[in-house]
Amino acid sequence: MVGVGGSNRAAGDPVSRIRTSISAAVVSVALLATLGVAPILATAPTVECGQLTAYTAPVPAGPTDGSVSLGTSSTWVILAAATISPAAATALPNIVNSGPTCLALGLDGTGKVTSLDFAAQGTISGKVTFDSGTGYYMLANRLIVPTNVTDAYPPLSALFKSSYQAGTAMSVTFTVDTTTGGLSGFDGHAAFCGAASLDSKGVGHVGKATLPSAVLGAAAKAALKKAAGASACASVHSIGSINPSNGNITTSANVSIVLAAPNVTPPSTTTSASEAASAANPPFGELAWFLALAIAAGLAMGLAIQRRNIRR
Repeated sequence: MVGVGGSNRAAGDPVSRIRTSISAAVVSVALLATLGVAPILATAPTVECGQLTAYTAPVPAGPTDGSVSLGTSSTWVILAAATISPAAATALPNIVNSGPTCLALGLDGTGKVTSLDFAAQGTISGKVTFDSGTGYYMLANRLIVPTNVTDAYPPLSALFKSSYQAGTAMSVTFTVDTTTGGLSGFDGHAAFCGAASLDSKGVGHVGKATLPSAVLGAAAKAALKKAAGASACASVHSIGSINPSNGNITTSANVSIVLAAPNVTPPSTTTSASEAASAANPPFGELAWFLALAIAAGLAMGLAIQRRNIRR
């Protein structure tokens, strides 16, 4: 009879069987590594949004890997054996540089794409930069918003332009038509703090950020006027929807102003605001915002990529 601490266990001992299985697994992984074949470790699906700047379909018969790029710095390899939805396979080649979209990516352990489809919803978060040469704002190197769009739609200006001026992060969540990959709406949040005031034209100022008069309701304007140079924080919540039948867009913004101590941290960008003001569509036709964003953004993103390649 061998004690519990002994080295010889009966063949039917559960602990012995577990140890044998673990040893066999370790040996198998070692053999695979020796042969140059690593086990594929699948990760949870991820949703990525941004301007679609490049797409090369994989060729299973090759086999040849493909690739997909969003914005100016995010590229994924699509494995030759990857599963691509019929909608994505049909639409992706035709919407490169035509506008933003959201992709559902299944990834293996090395970050390569094993499955690809359009995502019904996705979010981009980060800092906003500005390219003065081409005149566009860029969120997190993923999304381009031309100045003619922010000028035409105050709720978008209150998100992108104001966040750029303040130097603070923002986020925007998109809803997507999963058949075409086109946007059907957005929901954005921004927040920033600083010396507050309201000028004679009704434009709000919070630190270096400006808030268009059109997005400020009576309570927000009163709070800015009362602040008179004191420190305050602004929360911006802008939403928009695109009518799929005619391309018309409806936008609105909620803005709240709260007096705050100097150098206070901006409120969370997920906080809803309390003061609402709707912005009417500008009179330059149906599809105006969508086409302006899609065409101008595509051209601008192409220029940005060319500049980057030249610098290399």
